[in-house]
Amino acid sequence: MKPSWGGLGQAIGRQSLVASRTAGERMVVLLGRTWVVQDEVYSPACSPSTEVSTAALPYPTGGTLLEIGSGCGITAVHGLLHGLATAVAVDISPQAVANTRLNAELHGVTEQLTVLRGSVFEPLGADDRFDLVFWNAPFIEVADDHVHDGALSAAYFDPGLRGVRAFVGGVRSRLAQGGRAFLGFDDIGGRAVLGDLAAEHGWRLRIAASEAAPRRALVNGAAVEIEVDHLLFELVCDAPAALVRPKSGSWDACPAGLGGSRLSHDEGRDHVGS
Repeated sequence: MKPSWGGLGQAIGRQSLVASRTAGERMVVLLGRTWVVQDEVYSPACSPSTEVSTAALPYPTGGTLLEIGSGCGITAVHGLLHGLATAVAVDISPQAVANTRLNAELHGVTEQLTVLRGSVFEPLGADDRFDLVFWNAPFIEVADDHVHDGALSAAYFDPGLRGVRAFVGGVRSRLAQGGRAFLGFDDIGGRAVLGDLAAEHGWRLRIAASEAAPRRALVNGAAVEIEVDHLLFELVCDAPAALVRPKSGSWDACPAGLGGSRLSHDEGRDHVGS
């Protein structure tokens, strides 16, 4: 019997976690620069998602960035090297916090970058606002009672999608005037839940970038090969949350009354069809 989509995601996540842990500290070349990835820190070599999102984000010249789940710090540092004035990077893992600071020093942006330890928006000041907010989220949904076996596990698995819920529900209050919010997500994650959650909070999901990549997983001893879409979503505010009715299980349709059409990759797309 073919495994469920969620089961495939969990299998891929477990195998990626093992591969990342066994690799140890290493150097990674990405976006034309060399980065240090330390032990127990998510490696962008495990998936194209970091490169897809980091290359596509619209860094405002002279603006500010908040990156949630900074990992080794590639996106925040890259943004500072491409026009940002300042950035704040947040990660729940102490290893990731140290690794982000190391790569900021390596690339000469230490004074422009503040690195904080905590979950999603928790370590921020009440009045902190940003021109650009981004999270390459741990998209694999597992049970609410899932216990992480180390800091790196939180880069792959989000029990009950609690982190994603906190991001989607709270990001509006972290945006400066005219600010934009983006979420990295793969289509083997809790996709129906994300569609519902976005609608519930008055967001429309627009695909800003995507890249398909083959992945292989062992499920119940059998090898399964699938193609995974690595997606960068922009959360577009089209209506007040109170006016939007979530559609349970709906991923391919826009929330009622929001409209939208599927455009080319270069123009950006509303995720309204498969």
